[in-house]
Amino acid sequence: MNHKAHNIKRAAPFLRSAIDAQRHLLTLAEKERALFNCDSDMLNAWESRMKAWLTQVEDIGEAIEDIPFMLPPPTNHHLVEHGIFQDESDYRIHVCFLAQCVYIFPTKSGMRAIETGHYSLRTAGQKGVDYVTSEGYPVPWRKIEGCREIEIPFPILHSTDPGKNESNTSSKGRAAAECVKAMMRQGLIPIKQAVLDVDDFDMQVAGTDIKLVSKELDIQIKCDYRGGGHRTGITTGNLYLEVRESNPLKMY
Repeated sequence: MNHKAHNIKRAAPFLRSAIDAQRHLLTLAEKERALFNCDSDMLNAWESRMKAWLTQVEDIGEAIEDIPFMLPPPTNHHLVEHGIFQDESDYRIHVCFLAQCVYIFPTKSGMRAIETGHYSLRTAGQKGVDYVTSEGYPVPWRKIEGCREIEIPFPILHSTDPGKNESNTSSKGRAAAECVKAMMRQGLIPIKQAVLDVDDFDMQVAGTDIKLVSKELDIQIKCDYRGGGHRTGITTGNLYLEVRESNPLKMY
């Protein structure tokens, strides 16, 4: 192996780790960032160095082994690893009531989108809780391979939308599940393997997660109320792919 390539291969995982850590720091609130050596110019320099290294190794004819994706550390001790990387479903359906659409994609496609490293970790909370209860990656739905946007028919939207002021995550999750089931009854969910007789599905609730489970297919359903659509003041244009959560209010 070329000596230069050997040195780059040894150093690349450490630089990648530093880049991931710096990206995470830049997502923190300004007061929190002040406690760390947080510098966007430094991050840009590190990313340029990594790009140069990859080019040099490619020119030499060597390849850097894939560096396993690692989540940045949690922002607080209340959170546990629970989200898309623990999800054993085949497909995920995000129900975005404000966009009036559902978004369907293979679960593995969502994982791969996060693993590109192109998106920053964000936090979320619950009404009545004074600390972060969720961490995840907002990813533009068009950047998730195989993601499809399906409009929710108005009668289904009208009968299932819990309203933007609904703060109970369990109620929102069940509303999303009812929306998906109603669309399945009308044959509007374009998953070939799905058994469209909805009575063949069981609904399972674990924490704030809702699944439709059949003998052939597992479908994870998430209420992503303001997600989807286009990036406006009303909708985010993204799907929120959660990676950590806590459930302090025990909403099931």
